[in-house]
Amino acid sequence: MLRRLTFLLIAIALSACTAGTSPSSATRGAPATTAPGRGGALPAAPGVILYYLRNGVVAAGQRVQTTGDARVEAVQALTKDLSDVDKAAGLQNAMPTNVIVNKFTVENGTATIDLSRTFETRDTQQQVAQVVYTLTQFPEIKKVKFLIDTQDNGATGVPPIGRDDLPARFSPDVLLDSPSPGLSTSAVIKVSGDVNAQFSSFPYRVEDAFGQELTTGTIAVKFGTGRKRFDQTIEAPGPFSGGATFVVDPPAGSSQPGYRVPFTLTP
Repeated sequence: MLRRLTFLLIAIALSACTAGTSPSSATRGAPATTAPGRGGALPAAPGVILYYLRNGVVAAGQRVQTTGDARVEAVQALTKDLSDVDKAAGLQNAMPTNVIVNKFTVENGTATIDLSRTFETRDTQQQVAQVVYTLTQFPEIKKVKFLIDTQDNGATGVPPIGRDDLPARFSPDVLLDSPSPGLSTSAVIKVSGDVNAQFSSFPYRVEDAFGQELTTGTIAVKFGTGRKRFDQTIEAPGPFSGGATFVVDPPAGSSQPGYRVPFTLTP
């Protein structure tokens, strides 16, 4: 009788402990992580691309690590001086260094960003293009609405702006997102980005630190409306490790010059 009573007490105690740590009660009331304002869930994004200018058109720069809202931190990073590797890639930054992000929200695919008056310059559209490209890399953002100290502004444009709404002078014939400046990668190299609608391919080559050709070829783009995406892999012959350069040659018929992107091949 005593043994049966002891087992009964143990069973009751175990039942009480299990009830106190059930999955539903352990997760109840856990706070949701959201962006400031009405932006929804934060992107999980170390490795955000910063977009700059090269020869007057938009170009992808070095990826940056983020710890908070990657979207806001990416815009804030544009106010910093160019890194040495971005300079080596021939990039220029039109964004003033004293710009402040006052507020940032996202709703129904449109990001609204309120910036300080210092965002305006003689050609504000340059930094508008940089911010639009940087923010629209996030899938939840299709267009960007600019405010200057809470007010609409003619220099930035009043309606929300997407990549296709920017002046054509900022549109690169070949936008290379990967490899990005300073990237470290194995001999299997991811090559991604997009090209203007009138082009279907472009030639490339990979060189070592001494300018010797490691591999060459053509990136073909067969699908897409408007700007056409490409996302492929190529392989550099090995064994090789060290500094390298991805050279984009202009597509046939392009009036834009080619360019060079420094990166590192690892074993």
